[in-house]
Amino acid sequence: MNNFLKLKDGTMIEIEEDATLEKIVSIAPDETKAIEICKKITDDNVCMVEFQRSGKDKPYGTYENVTLSDIPSRQTKSDGTVIVTIRLRKMTEIETVVHDFKQSQEMQNAVLDQILMGAE
Repeated sequence: MNNFLKLKDGTMIEIEEDATLEKIVSIAPDETKAIEICKKITDDNVCMVEFQRSGKDKPYGTYENVTLSDIPSRQTKSDGTVIVTIRLRKMTEIETVVHDFKQSQEMQNAVLDQILMGAE
């Protein structure tokens, strides 16, 4: 049974068994795929993640207010596959407030842009 990490944007990354927020391992078939995975792992895209199993309707872990502990690391094996390790953590209370404020500000800016564009 395959396990997946679902990111905020809906991206599904196949991961190894026994993943935790602190250590998520994905085996990429090559460096190109590993880089694609790493590019998806941004603070914005990991702020809400789910751990899922193929064939199951419901996730076995859902986390909000998550951030990167470290940038993803890559290790190339002798067979050409690449181990991608992702380390996440829950945001602190202050980080959560700042994140929510930024999202609120972005929504306000979008509404103002629509109002101003409509006024022309």
